[in-house]
Amino acid sequence: MFTRSVGAQFKSEMTSLVNEMNVGEPSYVMCILPNKSGLPLYFDHKFVEKQIKENLIIEATELNCLGFSKKIPVKDFISKYKLVTNEGTAQKILESVKGCSKESYAIGNSVVFLKNGAYELLEEEWRKGIKSKVAKIIRGITLAHCSS
Repeated sequence: MFTRSVGAQFKSEMTSLVNEMNVGEPSYVMCILPNKSGLPLYFDHKFVEKQIKENLIIEATELNCLGFSKKIPVKDFISKYKLVTNEGTAQKILESVKGCSKESYAIGNSVVFLKNGAYELLEEEWRKGIKSKVAKIIRGITLAHCSS
């Protein structure tokens, strides 16, 4: 019977973990301190509750449970995706994307929340818009070069 060394087992587990992380979406870990003083074996319930409320952890969890996995600041959203349409609001941009239903996004005061399907449709439209703009630029350069 063959048994792997601890080192080989660790390497195998780390490789598996890295492969799993590369396949998934990036996520962030929020550390919650058990107490202000850093004492071992002491849990301050009020301190932990305050951190959870201030960092909006419950709200973020609820949004993820509803499927809104993408969160983009409104300014950044409009700046990037106004290429999809000439509209200047997040609402108008999303309405212009074919197949993007109102249930697949939510627009807050400062953040646009998207479900994966809506995000993928939006990204596809954005890529098409970029290709179109690049093609126009190349045609313009080619025409200017050929006419001189």
